[in-house]
Amino acid sequence: MKLEKKKNKALIIAFCVLLTALFIFENAYVSHIWANWVSIALHAAAGAVLVLCVVFCLLEKEALFKLSFMVLIIGVVVFGIFSILNATGIMQNMMRDGVLSVEAIKEYILSLGNLGLVVFLLLQVAQVTLIPIPSNIVTMAGVGIFGVWPAFIFSSIGQIIGSIIAFALGRFFGVKLVTWIVGEETLHKYQDMIKGRDKLMLTVMFLFPVFPDDVLCLVAGLSSMTWPYFIIVMCICRPITCLGNAFLADGALNIPFEGWGIVAWIAIIFAIAGLMVAILKYGDKFQDFIVSKFKKSKKEE
Repeated sequence: MKLEKKKNKALIIAFCVLLTALFIFENAYVSHIWANWVSIALHAAAGAVLVLCVVFCLLEKEALFKLSFMVLIIGVVVFGIFSILNATGIMQNMMRDGVLSVEAIKEYILSLGNLGLVVFLLLQVAQVTLIPIPSNIVTMAGVGIFGVWPAFIFSSIGQIIGSIIAFALGRFFGVKLVTWIVGEETLHKYQDMIKGRDKLMLTVMFLFPVFPDDVLCLVAGLSSMTWPYFIIVMCICRPITCLGNAFLADGALNIPFEGWGIVAWIAIIFAIAGLMVAILKYGDKFQDFIVSKFKKSKKEE
């Protein structure tokens, strides 16, 4: 039994060493993006995390091992994505003078031909989950390429998928992962804002683009929101914000703050308020209806 336990520990440690080596290789591959001291610090951090993994594994400190191992996994995944972006030239092609550019994104996606749509969808997924790209910039580029309505549809699909992935990360990996991604201060700020009324506050916040998409989805994963409720909210809120961004990019949503514009803005505000009330009042009922239908279909199978 002891021999089996030692074998398991040896395999775990070997896997941690392999992950660390992969992380260091990825860091070396993209090291030209930042200063030398940053690259050295990341190498040192990888070594430190490996040491912690080994120590906690040998001491059988399960909780601490899981935490350090999770940090190692996240590091490998994040730097793997950076390596792919660097190898494909996506980030460089989307920037002009070191700044993300709508025109540069548009030109790059157009240059990909039939693959352009796939890259556009992936960008919308990634901006909610992994890459700090403003969604309105990608949507504006999409409007220039596909037109208002196709860009609205594709953006909505990509952002809904990205939101579900971010929600899953928060739900499955918990507070430790969310804290590592967004920072303890940011997490506490949003948790304090939604405390005791998470469904209400999160639903309202999702409707307004001033709040960060990725943070809200991760925080929602830690809240009392169920999967069906969250997906319903996303299927309603994401298309609304995507439609607004698409029309703004096209210049079609140019409502003045005088004359007929005042009436239009009042109507928009009432429509949004009515939608929020409907979500909050009937969201649970709709969720129960969906769940009951799902259970029924599973029994029939």
